[in-house]
Amino acid sequence: MIRYLYDGSFEGLMNVLHETYYGDMPDAVEVQTQMQHSMLFENKVIETDFKIYEKVCSTIENKLSSHILQLVYKAYLSGNRALDLSIIKYIRKGFKFGVSIEHNLSDGDILIVNKYARRVGFEALRLKGFIRFREVDQILFSKIQPEYDVLGLLSDHFVQRLPYENWIIWDANRSKLLINQKKGIEIVEVNNVDIENLYEGKLDDYEKLWKLYFENIGVEGRLNLKTQKSYMPKRYWANLIEMKDK
Repeated sequence: MIRYLYDGSFEGLMNVLHETYYGDMPDAVEVQTQMQHSMLFENKVIETDFKIYEKVCSTIENKLSSHILQLVYKAYLSGNRALDLSIIKYIRKGFKFGVSIEHNLSDGDILIVNKYARRVGFEALRLKGFIRFREVDQILFSKIQPEYDVLGLLSDHFVQRLPYENWIIWDANRSKLLINQKKGIEIVEVNNVDIENLYEGKLDDYEKLWKLYFENIGVEGRLNLKTQKSYMPKRYWANLIEMKDK
């Protein structure tokens, strides 16, 4: 059996897809640093070439659609590396049968990739409404703890909303920052301990005003935490200033 090993990046996974057209179709696709040694597999390491990555993405957009490319990217961002082979098969089936493959939910690969893409997309959509910024050293700063790796899906939304501000969104679950500043937007890995010391502290004036507003518009007798949880899941509450005391 053939197993392709790659670096774990989306660019690397697209290189794996490219290899399937010029080599063998693998029985497994795994991240090289996470693989389990097995005598059952013949391993082949696929190096990441960014020119090949760009070529593959362009082909997907031209032969299928930019929507399909975004869909498989969202599935990749779920962090579920067991999906990697299904993502490869999804795109190959798309090339064979056309863009309508997205709606063939009787196919197991199509079904599971769509499922995780929806989950990732929905979490990104929720966070666009739930993110709260505080001012830290004249920088707008927000802490999030998402289930999926959605920082890249948040960038366009907040660049459009806050184009002239310096702001940072910190994914504490993955030790990553989404940073917007004059030189552009980027995602960097960080030391969570240092960021926690910077972030934690007294509420700024805007947070105090928001908390006061939230407390005064509410009617205590009509408080319904069950309904609140259905619209705003409790796992987000720790980073919502108006919900911290609930």
